[in-house]
Amino acid sequence: MNSIFVFIILIYTIIYIADIDQCNDLSQKLHFFTSVQIFTIYYLTSAMLHLVFGSIATYLFFYHVKYKIRQQHNDNISFQTVIITTIANHIIGLFCIMYFKYAFNPILSFNPFLLITQLLSAYAFVDGYHYVIHRFFHTIFMYKYIHKYHHYLKNPYALGSIFCHPVEHMLFNMCIVFLPIILFKMHFVTGLVIVLIATYRNIVGHSGLTLLQTTYNHHYHHIFTNYNYGIGISDTIFGTKLKIDAY
Repeated sequence: MNSIFVFIILIYTIIYIADIDQCNDLSQKLHFFTSVQIFTIYYLTSAMLHLVFGSIATYLFFYHVKYKIRQQHNDNISFQTVIITTIANHIIGLFCIMYFKYAFNPILSFNPFLLITQLLSAYAFVDGYHYVIHRFFHTIFMYKYIHKYHHYLKNPYALGSIFCHPVEHMLFNMCIVFLPIILFKMHFVTGLVIVLIATYRNIVGHSGLTLLQTTYNHHYHHIFTNYNYGIGISDTIFGTKLKIDAY
């Protein structure tokens, strides 16, 4: 519910603060941008937010125990390795974006109704994609050779949210953001909101802090690996929702 609340707040913030004429003017300017330039803006925005706010959340995780979810297991990986892998994945992701040749043609006319419908469509798509691809990574072969690295973090923290195999980073972390933007030909502003929401959820979900239910849900997944694959109602639909009132 906390994530849904933030989702709604972001929508109304854009609707009431953004100047629609300015958004449309921005669209005309971005019309001359290439797909590579647009998606580089998206990716760098996400990476910078992850490194800045992820660092703050990680500091709270390690140095303010009162905000930390009770630790049950020791991590199987060092903090230094997590940071090096995270930075490497950001570099690999940016390199992939720079060679992105898809001819992206976003919708140029911005209005609040378009924003809401595109965000709702993206939420439905992302919930389904997140669940399916996550369960796929938990099949025997994919888990053994790719996804197990992410689960070396038994007590996840924000900077480790993209600590994973590069293949997983591209198919999971990147595709879950960029695929809905491409499929629904999202306006630049809507795409930016998607990037912000996805980055926020990734940081919070792996923060290891007691502030939001979203954190508990994914924290349980790192402990009880066969539950909580999705980010919305998909786990409830498929019977993989694990909800523990107190931990």
